[in-house]
Amino acid sequence: MEEFIKKFKNKLPSYLFSIAETLVIFLVGILLGINYKEIIFIILTFAITKLSMVKLKIAKSMHYKHIHECVIWSLLVLLSLFASSEASLLIAIAMSMLTAITVSTKADTNNTNNLPDTNNLNNKISINDLYMWSGKSSKYDALKDLISLSPNNSMIIEHEEYWRKNYPMRYKIFKLYFRENNSYDDIRKLENLPDNTIIKKECATIYSVLERPLSLPPIKDKNL
Repeated sequence: MEEFIKKFKNKLPSYLFSIAETLVIFLVGILLGINYKEIIFIILTFAITKLSMVKLKIAKSMHYKHIHECVIWSLLVLLSLFASSEASLLIAIAMSMLTAITVSTKADTNNTNNLPDTNNLNNKISINDLYMWSGKSSKYDALKDLISLSPNNSMIIEHEEYWRKNYPMRYKIFKLYFRENNSYDDIRKLENLPDNTIIKKECATIYSVLERPLSLPPIKDKNL
């Protein structure tokens, strides 16, 4: 029970943000003269399609790490869908489904080997998957974003294969943290580690190794 309460408190800002964002989008749609039933239908179609993509492991949700980016992107996406409803509700529904499918990290690749492992903790779905904000940011976001946009990058694949053969733990942490976006605590539980020390150390090493070859921005605060 205590662990549940702790997790809920950690995710509460994300939940509140997602609810507030939905209300803002709904109100903007009303101000633009869109029928409220159509607004609800489009939002539900978009949300259900996106959640289904995640649940079926066809894709992973794309998240912006900063609130203002998420608000702008979500407004633009949903308002464009509302506008299409003026022509036809069926067109708006089709566009909602297509948009929900494409705003995912795996929408640009056909390599099914890069899909998330169905046995990991990403089976859980949260309200954050409705839109595009993860509710948190990481000092390794630059590498995470690059992997999301280019999962088959030859330099990344080369290092990943090398770690798989020579540094099994580093390979596991790379896969779980950078590719599948598990948290430190999730990885600790999956690997039965006593604490997060080795996870933090390996993540720092991974970023350090790939920083120059991939032209990643340097991490300013090493203690984060």
